[in-house]
Amino acid sequence: MIALLGLALGCSGSPTASTTMGATTPAGVTAQAQAPPWAPPAGFSHLRIALTPYLDTAALLKEHEGFREWLSDRLHVPVELNVATGYDDLGRQMRNGDVDLGEFSPYAYVRARAADPGLDPLVSYIAAGAATAAGYIVVDAGSRFHDLEDLRGARFAFVDRASTSGFLYPHRLLVDRGIDPETAFKQVDFLGNHKAVLLAVHGGQDDAGAVFEPALHELEATQGIPATAFRIVAKTERIPNDLLCAAATLPQPVRDELQRLLLGLNVANGEGANVLTPMRINAFVAADDHAYDPVRAADAALHTGGAPDACHAQECAGVRVGPP
Repeated sequence: MIALLGLALGCSGSPTASTTMGATTPAGVTAQAQAPPWAPPAGFSHLRIALTPYLDTAALLKEHEGFREWLSDRLHVPVELNVATGYDDLGRQMRNGDVDLGEFSPYAYVRARAADPGLDPLVSYIAAGAATAAGYIVVDAGSRFHDLEDLRGARFAFVDRASTSGFLYPHRLLVDRGIDPETAFKQVDFLGNHKAVLLAVHGGQDDAGAVFEPALHELEATQGIPATAFRIVAKTERIPNDLLCAAATLPQPVRDELQRLLLGLNVANGEGANVLTPMRINAFVAADDHAYDPVRAADAALHTGGAPDACHAQECAGVRVGPP
């Protein structure tokens, strides 16, 4: 039933209020039906989220717990949260129908979407006030290494061959500087996550490593090792931030509601601050697939240069390439 707004004019000619079915509406304001509250569509009984393992599993689950609870409360269904076993494993899980919503790093997203065009990018992250961030090549602060040229013959740690700041961009940076990671280093390790790379550099198992900047702060918070324990010898080009993607099998009404909820969440309000601060992000913006074209270009350059193809974390972790 559509309520019609009646305008009653008194002796003074001033508008008064009209009452429709017990509800008073100020004169001059059109009454609009309120949107019905969200209700899970038929067949949607829970949401399964998986994360790219850029940090260790315990740290990722802890920092995303508030996000999981918030989504469960808003969607009115249980939300499961897990960490993939490797960067490419997340894409495989989504293609296989085992995950509904995935938190992807940029290169893992590009690789996953190439294999599954139905993967739907919903929102990208704003972190430290920006939609992009740089990757770092770091050494121990007390080491003899001060620039990239110093690293020839050194032991180098990457994260995973599907990591953006932990492999793709630093690999490209090294090659652009005339340093071929496949031949210039005495040892190359793939350690699975950024924290493991920092610990290996700090502990002397590796001389240098490729990481993203937030890993330095996470290490200080969890291990008490300050960022000043490391020296940054190089920075990569800016990299688009991580993003959340829906599986092709997730019902469209759920995707729409997820995007609506996430775009309304930011650290400017108390609710958003409680949910997002542990994740080290400020807000979400609608994802634009073309924003990840520079990552595709870096991937094309990597393979044009003849670098080895994908090596999954469970196969690469701890593997040494070159002489021991």
